[in-house]
Amino acid sequence: MDNKIVEDCAIQTRHSLATYNMDATKGEHSAPNHFKEAGHYAYWVRKLKPLRIISIAGAVAILRDKGIQCSCPEDMLTAENRDFILVNEYAALFVARAIVNAVENRHLDALGSEGKVNEDMRRQFQEYRSVVNRRLKRMSDDILMSIRYNSHSPNSMAILMEALLGSAADVIIN
Repeated sequence: MDNKIVEDCAIQTRHSLATYNMDATKGEHSAPNHFKEAGHYAYWVRKLKPLRIISIAGAVAILRDKGIQCSCPEDMLTAENRDFILVNEYAALFVARAIVNAVENRHLDALGSEGKVNEDMRRQFQEYRSVVNRRLKRMSDDILMSIRYNSHSPNSMAILMEALLGSAADVIIN
């Protein structure tokens, strides 16, 4: 992982949100919702690609040159693993999911501390979250390929994240 690129992802996200006039420093009404923030972060992680995976065969060859023996199966060294190719797309989706989940958990906790959430609401929230997770798991290959090979803007990524991740917080409020 390249920490400089990760830092650039955060800088570019703040800049792109400000470009779309969604800057929290300008007041509460211009702050982006969590899906927009998640979409912009996902866009920049995918675009700048902070994660790199070297080939396993190359790493084993380097280790062997240094006199270090590795007990990797030969088929593992020659196998093409497409998951390695999509590592930044996985990271983009993971970052977006983490942002949405963190915001919704904070929202649920805030409502709970005010006494506005009962156990039935918490159960509904968890059921909805599990439905979203199952839907995401079913569609993950298509989503990752779309993120990798189709052109997405920060706003289209935000719309994609809202459509995919839904809002479990809506279950509590409505």
